[in-house]
Amino acid sequence: MADMGGAELLERQPEPEAEPEEKKASVNEPAEAEIAHEKPSPKIAQDKVPAPEPAKEQPTEQRAEVLLGKKMEEDDIHEIKALVGHKVSEDAPGRIIIQVKWVDDSEITWEPEENIQDGASEMLFDYWKKQGGREGALFQKGSKPLLGEQYWVYKILNHERVRSAFRFHVQWVGYPADATNTSWETEAKLKKCAQELLDEYWAMKGGRDQFLAKRGRAKKARTE
Repeated sequence: MADMGGAELLERQPEPEAEPEEKKASVNEPAEAEIAHEKPSPKIAQDKVPAPEPAKEQPTEQRAEVLLGKKMEEDDIHEIKALVGHKVSEDAPGRIIIQVKWVDDSEITWEPEENIQDGASEMLFDYWKKQGGREGALFQKGSKPLLGEQYWVYKILNHERVRSAFRFHVQWVGYPADATNTSWETEAKLKKCAQELLDEYWAMKGGRDQFLAKRGRAKKARTE
């Protein structure tokens, strides 16, 4: 929420004198800087000498984020050919990123695991199965596990009320939504590890308060 108390008040300036007609006409024309910002002008090679090809960039997390953003902006559907590796993210400790080979793109990129689960969940689950299971690949790999045992909430599937508290049916990142891999968690726990997802879930359901109200009205009806 903006704090207007700290806002800087600007003094109103006197109105400028009327400009000649020729100068006024140029006001409605877009500025060259704005046009260049929206659509960069093409580069013209001097003396028709082709520029040398840049060195091929190695796939990095930062480069992957740029490419993924570009794909989303263009509303392009890029089909995954294969998942070829995984590692712990340097930018988000505890999170896993997956190395992706695309069908129509020669560049291999690193993508967040939950993004792969959004668009190619079966391929992700099959990848972990080939690795001997996600837990084995990450937490139990020989004497030096890749990561301490950590789990991230992927989606809140449902909820139920137990006495005066709520508990939630949770799907985890990297795991399918079947009964074997999901679990029921308390609201207090989700507030600590997945507050944003919890807020989105209640908003989708029309708000947390309405479930409290329904319970209250039912109880009052029984006592009258």
